[in-house]
Amino acid sequence: MSDEIVLPDGEAFYLHPGELALAVTFESVTLPPDLVGWLDGRSSLARLGLMVHVTAHRIDPGWSGCIVLEFYNSGKLPLALRPGMLIGALSFEPLSGPARV
Repeated sequence: MSDEIVLPDGEAFYLHPGELALAVTFESVTLPPDLVGWLDGRSSLARLGLMVHVTAHRIDPGWSGCIVLEFYNSGKLPLALRPGMLIGALSFEPLSGPARV
């Protein structure tokens, strides 16, 4: 069971070792049917143990909306996550034709 937590600007959510938390981006993306997106976490956060996506790093062709993040702390210390912090980057790959969506 999950509870929704809405953080005011500047406040932190502490992700403890071994914990998983779902979050969504402030940004919304819309991909055409001939483009796929990939989400990669920042290496500086990975060195602290933060996984930005546990399995779902692909943004499907035709997707429109905010990106769901699967935060997991594989480190030994709690990690402070704050609204608006830079956690990763998107890259895009053109397809040879439109995907069936």
